[in-house]
Amino acid sequence: MFLATMSAAAWGAAFCVGQMLWFFKGVLEGQGVSPMDALRIIVVSFALIGALCMLVPLLVIDEKKHCSGKVASEGAIKSMGEALKNRDFTVFVLVNCLTLMATYFLETGAVYYVTMLLGLSEQWATALMVGMFAMSFALYPLVVRLTKLYAKKNIYIVALILEGSVFSMIPLANDVAHPMVLAGLIVFLGAIPIAITSIIPAAMMTDITLSDTRRTGEHKEGTFFGLQSLNVKLAGSVTSLVFPSLLIIGSSNGTPTEFGVSLTAWIGCSFSFLACAVLFLYNENRVNRYLNEST
Repeated sequence: MFLATMSAAAWGAAFCVGQMLWFFKGVLEGQGVSPMDALRIIVVSFALIGALCMLVPLLVIDEKKHCSGKVASEGAIKSMGEALKNRDFTVFVLVNCLTLMATYFLETGAVYYVTMLLGLSEQWATALMVGMFAMSFALYPLVVRLTKLYAKKNIYIVALILEGSVFSMIPLANDVAHPMVLAGLIVFLGAIPIAITSIIPAAMMTDITLSDTRRTGEHKEGTFFGLQSLNVKLAGSVTSLVFPSLLIIGSSNGTPTEFGVSLTAWIGCSFSFLACAVLFLYNENRVNRYLNEST
């Protein structure tokens, strides 16, 4: 849980920096830079910062000193096939893929939800999203404490229900008298599932991997986490492909429409509730049973 929490904190901090894009874009435009050039400058800058950060673990971590591992007796293809035969892993992968797509829809759609549905400036997208993630940081200790009292699966289910509910509130922005009040409610409620889904899935993934190793005696940790990484990339790729197409539904000139923007929120909502339904197939008691056995 500690490692999952630290990983979530690092990801959340990076996300907040990424959401500053719209703030920096406004600053550059205020200095006379065109919107497109401002966007290019920021993206290139973020790419360079990201490349430097990716070098840090390569230069700092001494694997021979800090890590230990064993070589799997199976080949890569067979190892992947055996990993996918683990029912709880396949359920988790599907749930996590749907959850990630919902999260990516929220991240990608934030600026459209704020500008087209709430009627605010782009800079408000940065303020609201950073505020949501800042509140989620404050909830991390509570999430860790809850895992000592309740099953991770049950906590995850509550998070998905809340996430779906938040998505269902977004299209209502045009129908409320005070959209800023709705925005505040979305930020407050949205922080809860973000805090949970930032930590719990990573902890569940580790539980599944260790449980499988102790059950089978085969070390497929690299295979499990490799497949999970592929799952993350798949969710991001599907979102990048589908989201822009949804935005322009009903448009005659290829520009986003309110209907398209609202539709993305409803689809994000469906991802969350579908993930919740699939999660009921996850057998946490079976996973935990092998966690308590020696290697």
